[in-house]
Amino acid sequence: MITKKYVVGFLFDHILENVVLILKLRPEWQLGKWNGVGGKIEADEKPLAAMRREFKEETGMFVADWREFCLMTGEGWQVHCFVAFSTDIRCVESMTDEPVQIHALSFVGCLQKTPNVTWLIPMALATWNKTEIPFYKVEEA
Repeated sequence: MITKKYVVGFLFDHILENVVLILKLRPEWQLGKWNGVGGKIEADEKPLAAMRREFKEETGMFVADWREFCLMTGEGWQVHCFVAFSTDIRCVESMTDEPVQIHALSFVGCLQKTPNVTWLIPMALATWNKTEIPFYKVEEA
């Protein structure tokens, strides 16, 4: 039974050179690591609505065009992964105690990040300019 549901999103600029990431202070396993922007799905909330809400709450920027590309699941939890592309990513700002920054994709490999970011970013980028995006389901072993 799934008891914890989350969203995470990766917003890229339209020329695919930069991505918006957040420096996590919690939970403990993510402390000091960069991740996509996201959070918990509220009761009776759809994943897309949660992604829009969480991104706006944490960055101050509303993004409507999120596309789900991956569902990660494990014992009692699931994470819906989203991607969006925008010409306006410079509009993001930190709205909470967790800093939000724009990072060059060429530099992301040098960052201390959550392990899944290493493969989620390329997976998300694979959706660029596709009318039907690939969808992946990743289950924890």
